[in-house]
Amino acid sequence: MSENTGYIFKSSKGGFIVDTGSEEYHSSDIATIEIWDGTDFEPIHKDDVKIPGMTGARVRFKLSKDLTLREFIEKLCRPQGPFNISSFKRPEGLAEDLLNEPNKWYTIGIPGALLILRESDVPKGDYEYSEIIPLVVAVVNHKTNEEYFAEEAEARRKEYPENE
Repeated sequence: MSENTGYIFKSSKGGFIVDTGSEEYHSSDIATIEIWDGTDFEPIHKDDVKIPGMTGARVRFKLSKDLTLREFIEKLCRPQGPFNISSFKRPEGLAEDLLNEPNKWYTIGIPGALLILRESDVPKGDYEYSEIIPLVVAVVNHKTNEEYFAEEAEARRKEYPENE
């Protein structure tokens, strides 16, 4: 992630922009932001940036890095908990060029799965699932209870072999 400084202004697209003089960055492209308090930069959450009150304030920020689909899926399927188990199954059969595509990805949760779309493909406003199905690039399914419990039992056997 690259670090920059600039000034906050209202965005016509909602949110805010940071103007660096040579570039303008929308708040959706910013990962972290710090606001100048007169002596130092203080971290602030993007949701706490208030327009017009902070208009013209000097900030230091880091840009979000677009993740490849592979990185995004790995992040979703990251093992967690005391036994490092993921509650999701990695999708199979995705094309290598799609997996290596950097983009801003968007998930929509449905019972038993997460649908992954390119953020730019998500319709604005209200939409029906039938409208987005052709736009889905990958489906990450939840593991069944049986699959998850079997993995947990195996992890427990490895962690606590004396209990067998």
